[in-house]
Amino acid sequence: MPRFERDPLSVKYDAWSARQLGRAVASPGAWQLARVVSPRGDAIDSTKHRLTVHERAALRSLYYVLKANRTEWSLQTDWGSPRFTGVGLGRVGFGERHRVIHFRVVSHESARLAMRNRSDAYTADPAERSRGELPGDDWAPRQGREE
Repeated sequence: MPRFERDPLSVKYDAWSARQLGRAVASPGAWQLARVVSPRGDAIDSTKHRLTVHERAALRSLYYVLKANRTEWSLQTDWGSPRFTGVGLGRVGFGERHRVIHFRVVSHESARLAMRNRSDAYTADPAERSRGELPGDDWAPRQGREE
């Protein structure tokens, strides 16, 4: 089995993630804000949050650094609307993309309760689910399961 290798861009966000998570762990449950800056022309994915390569790398780094150091916490995140620099009269296109990520750390039990009955949970939208890694691995909800 091949050894897991992290995305090099995510690794570059690790020190940033450690600083952000330090603030979050100091006040569990309180929402924190941080800004992620993406360069002009950074590719945007097709998920509902429409994250750039840099935003996705920062998010992966937050989860990685948290799990590498503090396994008792779960991370909850939400993204603000993107803002662009360099927009103005006579300018062509956009400059850097600035986007705020809202995040907090909570206990695993709090995270589980918060996800119960959420319509935007990843299991509610088939397009957001992971699919096809293993034969029969379609993440379909089990029939007759008690909620």
